[in-house]
Amino acid sequence: MRKLTAQTDEENKIAEKALERLRQFQGFNEQTDSLLVKLIAEKHLSISYWSASSQRVKDQTKLDIEVRENLGILDWIQIKKSSQGQGLGKSLYHAAEKFFRNYNCKLIELTPSGEGKTEFWSKLGFNPKPKGSVIYEKILV
Repeated sequence: MRKLTAQTDEENKIAEKALERLRQFQGFNEQTDSLLVKLIAEKHLSISYWSASSQRVKDQTKLDIEVRENLGILDWIQIKKSSQGQGLGKSLYHAAEKFFRNYNCKLIELTPSGEGKTEFWSKLGFNPKPKGSVIYEKILV
């Protein structure tokens, strides 16, 4: 990996699990991609994956997720523009879902943004939370 940031033994174990899932993502490149793992508290962790030289590069493939107890939160998912339309968004999402399942998450939440994104997430099994909420959720069984 270009950069793997995990400071504790526990974060390194989490990083290995995340890498197992990322290796299943069609767009993953072990030589150039980066991963940041942060254990915030017991049962609360944050993972960032990105494909560019810096997280600040706008046009790149990127994933930010959190696990809080039994809740998986998909904070950000993005596929580089030149790679869109090839099924990579679904592939990256499925890698994240498998990671959430490994951590016994019972529910995944996200807030869709961008044109046509609610349809994309609905096809992956997400439904809007109660009326008036912008959050979509998927129950993992």
